[in-house]
Amino acid sequence: MENAAYNFVELYREGGEMHERGGAVILIESVVFTEEKMQVMGILIGMLLIG
Repeated sequence: MENAAYNFVELYREGGEMHERGGAVILIESVVFTEEKMQVMGILIGMLLIG
């Protein structure tokens, strides 16, 4: 799943405006937080809030 997320960002990082105008934005960074990465970064599991 992690590889799929990074492949998607690499291939489809250009965003449009209201699904019409292409090239309005370009995604420059995306991170998949695995338990291993969170442990190395010192992030306690359950402290990462998505919203």
